[in-house]
Amino acid sequence: MRQSGSRDPVRRSRLLTSRLRVIAYLCAVLGPALMVASKQLLVDVPGEAPFLLLLGQVALAGAIGGLFPALLGTLVSVLAVTYLLLPPSQSFAIEARDTDRVLLFVVEGLVVSAIVGFLHRSWHQTRHVLAATRAADDRVRAAWQMRTRFYTEATHDIRQPLSRLVTQLQLARRQLTTADVGSPLAMRLDASIRAARALSLLMTDLLEAARLEIDVVAGPRERLDLGLLMKEVCAEFADGPDASPFEIEAPTQEIWIKGDRIALSRVLRNLLDNALKYGRGRTILVETTIAASQREALVRVSDQGIGIPVAERDRIFEPFYRASNADSTSGHGLGLSISRRIVEQHGGRVWVHHSGSDGTTLALALPISDDLGSP
Repeated sequence: MRQSGSRDPVRRSRLLTSRLRVIAYLCAVLGPALMVASKQLLVDVPGEAPFLLLLGQVALAGAIGGLFPALLGTLVSVLAVTYLLLPPSQSFAIEARDTDRVLLFVVEGLVVSAIVGFLHRSWHQTRHVLAATRAADDRVRAAWQMRTRFYTEATHDIRQPLSRLVTQLQLARRQLTTADVGSPLAMRLDASIRAARALSLLMTDLLEAARLEIDVVAGPRERLDLGLLMKEVCAEFADGPDASPFEIEAPTQEIWIKGDRIALSRVLRNLLDNALKYGRGRTILVETTIAASQREALVRVSDQGIGIPVAERDRIFEPFYRASNADSTSGHGLGLSISRRIVEQHGGRVWVHHSGSDGTTLALALPISDDLGSP
């Protein structure tokens, strides 16, 4: 089935070429024949018009069929020109001036045939090269999609047991008594939780990168309260060995948006994780507001960390890019890149609002939902 399907374009191309050649040969023969037939209605040769028309049909035959139809058209046109130059008395005595005109037409026809034949051959070869390039590109794209699909499935299969491992370690850590907080067992559990979380975060980043690589759009949209979603994500970081102080500022009213809960939670988690990594253990400020003039819901995550160099503030959203002053901090440069892609799929934007020696503020803006019904 695949072989017959792959031959179909070639067969269609050959059939089209053969039909065009038939048309070219007909043009080479019928054009001069029509011109000769027209002389029956003319007393004298009407200037250079017949010669130009015959050269035109030679060029047309060559453009459609290549060099050989053009040469045939030239040969038949020479006979037609000779006939057109015959005197009205139907005598076969052609004047010397007319002989020169016939020879000039022969030269012009051969030159036109050579040029058009070369152009037709070049176009034909270029078309084959483009077809081969397009076929190779399709094969590469199919292979890339297969690789990405395998990459996605493998990453997903690894992430699931990692998530369960993190959960079990956290449950085991909570079962320790207050007296066991500084014990070697508690320290080992804390280290295991940190390592498992880091590995789980990496696998999640790789999975999201693979999904976005094949342009998988975010999942089903639902109506969400952004302020509540932000508080839920912050609560995830408030337990365990990585607990950090947060200051959350949010309005009393709901901030309704529409989006994929899992994907947007991932974005908020990335912003908080970025602040935790580079915030030097200091308090992190999380602000959720509404920009009424722009109909946007805004989230700002501010740390008191090392900041981002000015020249690199746009590049931190590129895949696998890390700022030059972040070498001492673990990371893979995927979180912010994935976050930008997800936010853009939701019609929003994310950017560096502020960065300096006093820390960094990353900002997120999402369109406010116009649906005023119940969530």
